Amino acid sequence: MNKKGLTIIELLAALIILGLVASLVGLLISSFQNANTSINDEGKANIEATLLIANVRNDLNEFNPTNYRECTSDNCIILEKHFAYTYSEVDTSIILDVYDPPLEYRLEFLNSNLLLNGDIYDLEYFSLGDDFSITFSVNANNDVTIHIDFSLVSESKSYEFSMSYVFEIQAVPE
Repeated sequence: MNKKGLTIIELLAALIILGLVASLVGLLISSFQNANTSINDEGKANIEATLLIANVRNDLNEFNPTNYRECTSDNCIILEKHFAYTYSEVDTSIILDVYDPPLEYRLEFLNSNLLLNGDIYDLEYFSLGDDFSITFSVNANNDVTIHIDFSLVSESKSYEFSMSYVFEIQAVPE
């Protein structure tokens, strides 16, 4: 007998194979979406940290510290500016401006916030983690290295970052 058509067993086998393939495709799509979300979050964290580091570095460069002082609290440093040179357009000379008392710029972590000279630095997508620190060291050449470690925290993950800033302790010229 030569019957054409499919048996019930063949139909069931085809449905089972089709179901397995559909499940695998669904798992792959879900995995790709999770990976894409993770990559997007990591990219946002990198952008946010890069902006934070650039803003801190820009503020410190504009302030141009000449010395520092330790804070009474942890995770804090006070940068001091005792003098600056300014250009006089009137007589095209360079003038030494001495600040007494010195100008101050305070950099600190307080209550899971980064304060730049008293202003809270606002983060767009993340919050600061609790594992932040500001440390500093002075070498034999009077170079002060400020090292800042911080983490950005999303709903599901924490991303670690660090930056360093170096300046030279300078006495007021006479």
